[in-house]
Amino acid sequence: MTRLRRLEPILRLTEERERAAARAFAAARARQTEEERRLQLLRDYQTEYRERFRQSGAGGVTPRQLAEHRAFLERLDLGLRQQQELLAKACAQCAAAQESWWAAIRQRDRLAVMRARLHREAQQISERREQRESDERAGRMVCRTAD
Repeated sequence: MTRLRRLEPILRLTEERERAAARAFAAARARQTEEERRLQLLRDYQTEYRERFRQSGAGGVTPRQLAEHRAFLERLDLGLRQQQELLAKACAQCAAAQESWWAAIRQRDRLAVMRARLHREAQQISERREQRESDERAGRMVCRTAD
């Protein structure tokens, strides 16, 4: 079995690993986008809630309403912090998945270069063999005609 033939299954496996890494990166990127969307929804809701309270409070609020408002804002702030942490984790996972994908691409490319080199070498060997056989035939014909 030639080196080129032995390399082909390895290259196919490397290409599959690269495709799997690309899928993992796409999934991590989708999770990151979803976490960003959720964080933005919370921020928008917080802004909207504050604005509604400001508008409704223009006529005055009771101490109880103010305490409930503050307590809700604290829970909302906690939710925002938790969502920011989730987003940070999603970003880190996305970066790691992207690096894994790039590493898989580099490995695939190295093997593709090796395959091309082995293919060129095999082609050169074949051409040299054909040339040698052609030279030998021509030499035999010259010997026959000389006899």
